[in-house]
Amino acid sequence: MQQSTPSAKLIFDDNGLLKGGPFSLLLAYVFDRPDEMEDQIAIIHYYKSAMTPKELLDVLVKHYRKQKETDMRSKQNLLTFLKRWVTTRTKDFKYRMLADVLKVVDKVSSEDSNFFKLQYIKERGLTSPSLIQSNSKQDNNETSFLQLSPVDIAEQLTLLEYERFQKIDSSELLDKAWQKESNQTDTLNLSFLSRQFNRISNWVATEIMKSYNLRQKHHVLVVKKFISIAEHLYSLNNYNTLAEIISGLSHFTVLRFKYLWGSLPTRVRLLLDEFNEMMSPKQNYKNYRALEQTKDPSDAPVFPNIAVYLRDITYAYDGNPDFLDEESNEKCHNFVKIRLIGSLISRLLQYAKHPFRFPVNHQIRTYLLNVESYDEETLYKRSVACEPAKQTTTSSSLSSSDDVSGGSFDYSLSVINESPLESFSDDSILFTRSDSVETINIIKFDSTSRLSSKTNSPQQSRSQTLNRSCLIPRRRSNPVTSKTPLSRSNQGCSPVTHLRLNETTGV
Repeated sequence: MQQSTPSAKLIFDDNGLLKGGPFSLLLAYVFDRPDEMEDQIAIIHYYKSAMTPKELLDVLVKHYRKQKETDMRSKQNLLTFLKRWVTTRTKDFKYRMLADVLKVVDKVSSEDSNFFKLQYIKERGLTSPSLIQSNSKQDNNETSFLQLSPVDIAEQLTLLEYERFQKIDSSELLDKAWQKESNQTDTLNLSFLSRQFNRISNWVATEIMKSYNLRQKHHVLVVKKFISIAEHLYSLNNYNTLAEIISGLSHFTVLRFKYLWGSLPTRVRLLLDEFNEMMSPKQNYKNYRALEQTKDPSDAPVFPNIAVYLRDITYAYDGNPDFLDEESNEKCHNFVKIRLIGSLISRLLQYAKHPFRFPVNHQIRTYLLNVESYDEETLYKRSVACEPAKQTTTSSSLSSSDDVSGGSFDYSLSVINESPLESFSDDSILFTRSDSVETINIIKFDSTSRLSSKTNSPQQSRSQTLNRSCLIPRRRSNPVTSKTPLSRSNQGCSPVTHLRLNETTGV
């Protein structure tokens, strides 16, 4: 049985926890409980889904005036909420809004008005400089990728992307705004980071294509350097850019180079395997989440994998109703959902408060802003030109081994439709190689989850591989020569899936 307050408008569960109610009453309830800091922060992050900053201030002042204005507890509650608001969402306080808040504060406690003025100045002063894309057509051919230090590249990529991460406002994360084309101007920072993810991932694959040379093995040096960059990103706790580099190394146009993977030293190969496991979305990013939980941004800056948080926020929106099904004259907002989404946003944005302190290297920064990044079509053409496909097959059975330089690599099925964050079509792409066969299989799941398949040629199918996952070759000690039927229960060795950010959905 549900219990309710005497007003019969706020809804509580059997344990006395708030479930929902009209938004104005939820605000009043949270306002009167300053000790519940997480609930206050959650509603501060979420409120723009229901009202404007001016409307929120009016509701707070109206509630305060209903109480005894001379009551010290009421004054303290108001000041506590306003302080948390201005420190959590400084961007809400434009000049006019700040003036309105100061008028309220002056009437309550003139001694505290300096706090709001100083906090406003402090936050504005710490805002990172705008990240301006270079319009100059600098010839990056003058700067060779192999000449640059992996440490410098890792640090400058971190600065470039973290600057935008710091600018993310919680309103960009509300109502899945980043997935809507109409909201691109309202989600500038998330949109930039989404494009940056794909740009850097494709840049990694592009550098490998440009350097491909079986005799001189320049492409092997490029891969080793990118893995070295990934190693430095890991040491910096920059998991977002690390995911970009790993995604590029996992691009299907790179994975098809069998001689490349066979030429990598064992230590480098094992390190790449370790990063793949670390960033894998298997079991809901289990390995990555365990790693992040060991990090404290107050000890050292952390740049989290944003895609994981966007995934969680999407699940929170899709898995919980906005309103409770209660008979009432007013809409009964689901406070459980508000608390969940607010806590996810708060957890993500806490990492933006502890910036990295590297000096800016303008030469490398300019280079990184102008790197050449092929599109998917060009990457595929260059890949085939570097290492032509031997033949195309229409068989639905796949060889489970690929003998390379005395060793063996497994290629296993990567199930793609495990994340709701990308607008996948009904078709999922599987790219595989065997000794003498190259095939692109399109695996189609019907409404009853039965597996059916059809096969197209690479020319027909490559346009459908955009923003899809990839397969990671893994060395086996004993080559397997038998052919394994394609099924959901038999997937060969441990598959590693990598999401590529979609510029529309943001993930």
